[in-house]
Amino acid sequence: MQASVLPILRQDIRLHRINAEQGQARFLIHDPLSHRYFTLSKRSIEILRYWPRKPTSPDALRDIMRKNNAPLPDDAELEGLIQFLRTANLLIAREKTLDAVKKQSLNRKSMVQKITGLLFLKLPLLKPAGFIEWAYPVVRPLFTKTFALLCVLLAVVAALMAVRQPQIISEYFIELLTFNGGIAFIFTMAMVKIVHEFGHAFQAYHHGSRIPRMGIMLMFGIPLPYTELSDVWQLKRRKSRLFVDLGGILAELALASWASIVFFIAAEGPIKTAAFVVALASVIMSLAINLNPLMRFDGYYILSDYFRVPNLQTRSNNLARWFLRKTLFGDRTPSPENWSPATTRTLVIFGFSVWIYRFFLYLGFAILAYSLAFKALGILLFALELYVFIAKPVVQELKHWHKNREAYMKNPRTYFSFAIFSIMIGLLFWPFQGVVKAPARAQIDQGQHIITPFSGVIEALHQQPTAVQKGDVIIALADPDHAYFEQKLTSEIRLLNERVTRAASDKDDLAAQTITTEILATKMNELAQLRDKAQRMVIRAEHDGILRDFHLTDRQLGTMIAPKTQIGILEKTGNLDITGYVSAKKANAITPPQSANFVPSDPTLPAIEITIDSISPLAAMVLDYPELGTSFGGPIETRIDDNRKLKGSWYTVTARSDQPAVTAGVVTGQIVTPGTTESYAQRIWVAVLATLRKETGLSLF
Repeated sequence: MQASVLPILRQDIRLHRINAEQGQARFLIHDPLSHRYFTLSKRSIEILRYWPRKPTSPDALRDIMRKNNAPLPDDAELEGLIQFLRTANLLIAREKTLDAVKKQSLNRKSMVQKITGLLFLKLPLLKPAGFIEWAYPVVRPLFTKTFALLCVLLAVVAALMAVRQPQIISEYFIELLTFNGGIAFIFTMAMVKIVHEFGHAFQAYHHGSRIPRMGIMLMFGIPLPYTELSDVWQLKRRKSRLFVDLGGILAELALASWASIVFFIAAEGPIKTAAFVVALASVIMSLAINLNPLMRFDGYYILSDYFRVPNLQTRSNNLARWFLRKTLFGDRTPSPENWSPATTRTLVIFGFSVWIYRFFLYLGFAILAYSLAFKALGILLFALELYVFIAKPVVQELKHWHKNREAYMKNPRTYFSFAIFSIMIGLLFWPFQGVVKAPARAQIDQGQHIITPFSGVIEALHQQPTAVQKGDVIIALADPDHAYFEQKLTSEIRLLNERVTRAASDKDDLAAQTITTEILATKMNELAQLRDKAQRMVIRAEHDGILRDFHLTDRQLGTMIAPKTQIGILEKTGNLDITGYVSAKKANAITPPQSANFVPSDPTLPAIEITIDSISPLAAMVLDYPELGTSFGGPIETRIDDNRKLKGSWYTVTARSDQPAVTAGVVTGQIVTPGTTESYAQRIWVAVLATLRKETGLSLF
């Protein structure tokens, strides 16, 4: 054994017994200095029971345990226990004072731990025990089953009303996308978070635990209220701990149920708007954030208490590392904990899930820090967060692999894992032919809609709808009463002309002549309209094209057709004009003139061969075709406040079809063309260099 003298335990620590786990009694050690709890097994407690209060040898400890008929610990068992006590700062420092223990604890923190502490800084602001005790009688009715059932009933009613009135909800939600709406939502989220924390505090007091302090936690610089719930581990009943874990979520859901009802029954005004924001913020905080078990939020503690697995994340991480080493290298080290196979699989899956989730979460935080800070600090924070939260755990695991390389190299599984890893690295550097896709729209002038202007009898139809020439008669209609009315008007006009001629020779009848002339003009106008109607009932092709949706046949000749009936569309045949937008990272792959394909979004339309004529030298600032933007369901991201302004760098691409194509109006789709040959590693390297050049102004390579 490395230690010849046993260290001395701190005398201020306290011991608490909790419910059994997996058939074994568990004990909690409370460190009042740091206000932390540590779980120990019954065997560890049995050894600490006989731990000497002054420096002595391990053999002296064994002699004391032998006299009390207790199982003797071996050197490895003592060394592991001492290592845990030293890591947890539960041993007396040389000066044997609390100030020395504090100093010792601080000196043990590495630079990385200090930086991590700054990124997750807790600022205790108040001790709420007195206020909670004073206010508890007021909130005591909220813990009754009657209030809980009432909240459930209100939530069900609100959900039914929301299903029946989705339009109102969407209108209020759109208002939150404005600047003022965003400020109101952030302020409301802060208020809801305070309600959440007091939900935990009152639940803890209700079940017999105390709340030592509340304050503000700075998570990556974002202020969030927090409640110290370390004493909850003293609660022996799992049900009590679960209620404390759920306290914040239950408070938010209760608040959301009441606010939702107020929103639906209140008149238009600030009260209705405020109720909507409160309900939405409460639901988002509860379902999207607090129930997440992959971070140390309420969902994590609920899961931990429900499955009776304290320190769930640490233990699942240890099992995941053990499983990874066993799978890759055939590591024969025993499992760090003895669970059933099903529980082991669950914890391993949970551990891997935490790794994956935290990788993308911390990567997002790193990108956010890089984006918000100025250039030099942004790059520093980005690199620091990548190292602390992503690279450092990987490096530590690689060190473990290197330390055990001799044992691993004797196992055939290591060579199999190495082969798989080599293939993955090869794929990373393997050059492949990329494909460039640019959102685009194609257009030919709108085709001619064939609509009957009046009712009439079908006299003629075009015989070849797939080959229509300009000027061809598509459909000819006849009015059965046309001949009668034309003959009648012609006779009336002839008589009126004769009357006007006679009246012209009679100078004494000027008044009668004026009336006759007006009637004649009216009749002549009616005849012109009748003949114009007859001409309009013969519909001719305005351009060459193909008739679509034309279902009339010769068997329908002589039948009557109603007015305003659309009988088809005459689509043009000609070259398409195509305009698209390509992102900055793919713009270099387009070199006009270049062959490509236009693939319509409508799967029933065929792809069209096109030629790219040009690409703009400067990035576009405005989206000329809103149907391609995200506001209208398109793939190009635009700003929320102005759906015509582009987000990011996009370059305009113009193209034309190589052969006549048939289409009507505007067709959206994509310009698809082969890109440059490059590997994933090359793409990542180019992106890194471009970012460094952009932020530093230096031309690298």
